[in-house]
Amino acid sequence: MPYLLKSIYYVFTLICAPLVYCYLKYKKTIPPYGNDITQLKGVINKNLPSNPIWFHTVSVGESRGAIPLIKELTKHFTQNVIVTTSTTTAKKIYADAMPTSCHSFAPIDSPFYIARFFKKVKPQALIIMETELWPNILAYAHKHQIPVILINARLSLRSKNRYKKLGATFNTLIANHLTHIICQHQSDYDAYSELGIPKTKLSITGSLKYDIEPAITNKLAGENLKQLLPNKKIICLASSHEQEERIFLEAFSKLKKEIADAVLLLVPRHPERFNEVINLASSFKFNIALRSENNYSDNTEVIIGNSMGELEMYFGMSDLIIMGGSFTEVGGHNPLEAIALNKPVLTGPHFFNFKEIYNELLKIEGAITLDTTSIVATLTKLLKEPNITNTLCANAYNYFTTQKGANQRTLQILEKILHLTKR
Repeated sequence: MPYLLKSIYYVFTLICAPLVYCYLKYKKTIPPYGNDITQLKGVINKNLPSNPIWFHTVSVGESRGAIPLIKELTKHFTQNVIVTTSTTTAKKIYADAMPTSCHSFAPIDSPFYIARFFKKVKPQALIIMETELWPNILAYAHKHQIPVILINARLSLRSKNRYKKLGATFNTLIANHLTHIICQHQSDYDAYSELGIPKTKLSITGSLKYDIEPAITNKLAGENLKQLLPNKKIICLASSHEQEERIFLEAFSKLKKEIADAVLLLVPRHPERFNEVINLASSFKFNIALRSENNYSDNTEVIIGNSMGELEMYFGMSDLIIMGGSFTEVGGHNPLEAIALNKPVLTGPHFFNFKEIYNELLKIEGAITLDTTSIVATLTKLLKEPNITNTLCANAYNYFTTQKGANQRTLQILEKILHLTKR
């Protein structure tokens, strides 16, 4: 049965890949794929480093977490590196943070596209950040004896239960093709072990995202923007998803009666939703400013963060930060970039993607949870009593600094498994 399902998946992806490619080619993305769209078919028309280690980081969050590790690896070891992402916004992260890096979009998980990519790149190893496990990629790497290592691995309860339902198929399609899994937390280690992964193939290092270093230029840019809105209290809803902006615009209408100088900064997670959020905010009759136009004034009530790669800047200008994706079943987003800038963090009730981090923060009073009924009261209290937010920031930042070190621990494991050559 597992091998039958493997064959079905093989044929299915073979047939559907051209359709997926056409969809992505004509879908409006910000920034656009441009001429690099052919990379989704494994076509790479650029000079490549010789026998590189292939790092795959899906989107912005994974890319930010992987960049310090990649920099350390290339600094201390002779191996070349190529990085791939699945989103155009993540590509921009590498362009800004590592302008000399070799980047490509990851090929669609189709047998032909995958084979073309591997034959062109000739990677000596594949390192995948967090969760992106595609059966055809893993099967090709395994067949050609290319080590595959999952780093900063996390496994939610929902994903674990989904894999358990697959039974032996999970081993055939995924588990048997992984050389090693480097987990973030004990709970992730236990979850993979429960799925039958041998403990000899498991390690725990903590989260790489504790080792992020905020870009000073982004922080300064945020502080400079804040000066354009003197005496304003800026509340940032970061990486928001559909329905969340409406929740906070409605709450903000009530909050303005309590805090007249409050400003709501909305930063949608996906660029293709910028216009949708602008239209939604306009329907509430607030005075709106757009980051793309920098049209701020004393009358500004709502700012739309309609730009990419500037989340740290938005954090830098904010007084309170609410992590989006946590008021819907998305599962929340990583709060560590905000905490690294010593900013107070709040979250909705749905933070299962980062439950270990949030549970620790809540335990030490380094974060606050909100539900839709408590938004106005909690935000009012925090803005009127800065001593509370100061304590919140101190607790979170102290926790953040004590958790650093996953970078070096991960690098030591990679050195041992991949026999990296020191410079």
